[in-house]
Amino acid sequence: MKVHFKYGKNGLNIDLSDNLNFTIIKAPEEKEIVNPVEEIKAKIYDPIGTLPLKELIQQKAKFHEISIIIVISDATRPSPSKIILKALTEIFEEIGIRDEQIKILIATGLHRESRQDELVRMVGDNFLKRFEIIDHNANDETSLAFVGYSNDRTPIYINTYYLESDFRILTGYVESHFFMGS
Repeated sequence: MKVHFKYGKNGLNIDLSDNLNFTIIKAPEEKEIVNPVEEIKAKIYDPIGTLPLKELIQQKAKFHEISIIIVISDATRPSPSKIILKALTEIFEEIGIRDEQIKILIATGLHRESRQDELVRMVGDNFLKRFEIIDHNANDETSLAFVGYSNDRTPIYINTYYLESDFRILTGYVESHFFMGS
């Protein structure tokens, strides 16, 4: 019997012996989101437990022009950054935030910097041209600021672009780490 698994980019076909006793359990089909950008914007306009993003930004921008940093996952995480960025930038345009006020920081952790083809896949050509995009580099001490110690006295350093921004937006998804677990 041939079985197709949704795995990786293209799936995985497995040929199972007819002598095996097994049951295939399928998750319920999820409804396709027709317009993901509008769906994301709807959630941002009506968040749970906080003011809408527009109001939060407008409060900070009352007295001076603010800087915004958007943190996105690196190429090792299958996050829909391009779609999220489109939704966010449409909201920014509605409230008069200019492209020059926005930076995109790629959360590489200890991974290498992004290749050009990965940048195009993650954010698209349009956003590559519009915004300053920065790969976090944990090994570049000049791009890090010491902010204190953890409970077990491990020194904590944070990216200076992140710290120096007036408004910080982190995107991505939550999952257990492949090696470290939860």
